[in-house]
Amino acid sequence: MRLADDQREAIATIREIMGERNEEMNRALDAALAPLTLQDMNAVLFKCEGEERESTEGRGGYHIPKHGTPVYCGLQGLIPILHHIRLNNDLGHPLCGNLRDGCWLVDYVHQRMRRYERLTELADKTSSLFAPLYSIPFFLRPAYFEALYAYLYRRVKVATLEKMDSSLLSADSLEQSLALSSVSLSGHVPNAGLPPLSDKIKMKDVFPSSLSAGSPHFSTGIWRNWGRDTFIAIFGCYLALRRYEDAKATILAYAGTLRHGLIPNLLAEGKSPRYNCRDAVWFWLYAVVRYVREAPGGVEILKAPVRRLYPLDSSSFGDGSEREEELRETMREAVERHWKGIEFRERNSGRGIDEHMRERGFDVSIRVDRETGLMHGGNEFNCGTWMDKMGSSEKAGNKGLPATPRDGAPVELQGLAYTVLSEMQKWSEKGVIEGKEIEGGDASISYDEWAKLIEKSFEREFYVDEETQGPHVNRRRILKDTVGSSAGYTDFQLRCNFPIALAVAPRLVSPIKAWAALDTARDALMGPLGMKTLDPSDWAYHGDYNNDDDGCDRATAKGWNYHQGPEWLWVAAYYLQARLAVAKELGGEKMEEARREVLSRLGAYRIALNRSPWRSLPELTNADGKHCAHSCEAQAWSVGCLLEVCQTLRGWSIPQRSNVGGESDEDEEEEGDNIIP
Repeated sequence: MRLADDQREAIATIREIMGERNEEMNRALDAALAPLTLQDMNAVLFKCEGEERESTEGRGGYHIPKHGTPVYCGLQGLIPILHHIRLNNDLGHPLCGNLRDGCWLVDYVHQRMRRYERLTELADKTSSLFAPLYSIPFFLRPAYFEALYAYLYRRVKVATLEKMDSSLLSADSLEQSLALSSVSLSGHVPNAGLPPLSDKIKMKDVFPSSLSAGSPHFSTGIWRNWGRDTFIAIFGCYLALRRYEDAKATILAYAGTLRHGLIPNLLAEGKSPRYNCRDAVWFWLYAVVRYVREAPGGVEILKAPVRRLYPLDSSSFGDGSEREEELRETMREAVERHWKGIEFRERNSGRGIDEHMRERGFDVSIRVDRETGLMHGGNEFNCGTWMDKMGSSEKAGNKGLPATPRDGAPVELQGLAYTVLSEMQKWSEKGVIEGKEIEGGDASISYDEWAKLIEKSFEREFYVDEETQGPHVNRRRILKDTVGSSAGYTDFQLRCNFPIALAVAPRLVSPIKAWAALDTARDALMGPLGMKTLDPSDWAYHGDYNNDDDGCDRATAKGWNYHQGPEWLWVAAYYLQARLAVAKELGGEKMEEARREVLSRLGAYRIALNRSPWRSLPELTNADGKHCAHSCEAQAWSVGCLLEVCQTLRGWSIPQRSNVGGESDEDEEEEGDNIIP
């Protein structure tokens, strides 16, 4: 059939844009993207349904009849669908039918941008870009929509990568995909903001971004911001990508909520935080150490103002007791409180804050063994580390019982403490922080002395060698999960936590023993994507997580086995980091061996990213890498920790290949291609 003149002209315009020969459009889009921040790019590309509704007075994503709503409301949402259509030549897909029936989706793309004040100019340019689609024949609309959408997405993607780190443009496609995924998890949601910062802190964004623990389950409200998750993810999602302003704001905002010497588990915007975890504060302190090391002029953060919302343990939000102090003072208080010992009962303890926990579970305690320097804490009725599943099944008899209390001295906390204390000693010697003594109850101690106590005792207390005997010994050539737990046998369970300690403090164990322990962990625990949370030879192992299980088996009812076997990705990334760190201590052929092992595992993450409609990495998988329907599909610490691995490999001069437009493999994204005949 012969096309009308206006139709031929519209098609010619689109083809000119496809070939990027329309310099006017290129310049206009680039100019619209230039002033946008990464928080803005989060809105342009992403926002899951919950985030969108909270940010835009209840307006959600575009519903495709006979298909559903894409997982993201922004540009990224349609990319996996278009990729499927292109790969399978599926012009009968409901999306194509919707485009033939009308231009509603065309309108949605630019009209949605207008929901966000800072995206108005980009919305105008997008509207102009899509204008030719209204003139072409309806049966050609799907193909030409995809062509223009791919062009727009490509330019937005490149601009986003450049705003983080221009070197990402020549990085491996895995690292690019992870970097983009990190943007999906960092943004501002009105009902889930960070606590207020000092007025002296100036930022590009009106409100600081927060890191969602994961999408879709932990994206809004009280469930978005977790102290532990944030400061595990921050190294990859912010520091590795040179998002220093966001990292600084996050560190200072959480610092403002310090109470009892702890950083909250659930943040709740700082208004009603919950202080029921022992590990978040040490990941936070370690984040400060890393910021000082890695950010330009990073040491200056130690003098940055912290708006202390709870200067006293008895303070309440907004009671007028606020004060400002420098971050180094807040850090010192956190460390001193641990040395003195911490003991309190959670505020508002009872069903109002935890409907399942038993009375003793609300009692929080931490003490330092003066002989070993190791931090002990918790009891059999609470769970103060990331393995925090509380039983909730009355029928099966696990209600109010933590599956993994990890009371005693958890292995990863000792590694974090050693590194933090060693660094604070250096700062003290340089006069960066005041004082060398940690005041504490019955005895004072220097940062260095405490660090050396841990250093001297760690291998002796944690390493299980070939000669170790006892009723609880199941495997040898491992590091214990805890020391001094109330159950006893749980100390000797092989879990995925000791690689965290080796990654942050590889010299705490002789490198030969550390390497042997990692070999054991690899052989027993590593899955295709994640790391088993418990040794499969352990009687308590159950590898498949189902939070809806309402059965009578206590071990699995209501997902009690959350950390008793399922394979978590963030700890697998820490294993890879530990392997590289210990290899550096050993040197020689071990470095090449570690490099090859790490590289051999990255392909699985690339495939997982490109097969996920979220274009991200999940929280966990079931046994042997099987998909878990109850896992978050996009998890901040999974993405962040693997980004750290990629950054470490960069430092080892691993050859990289440019792939801004994606791979040609069928599992890879091909945003640059289109379905035009």
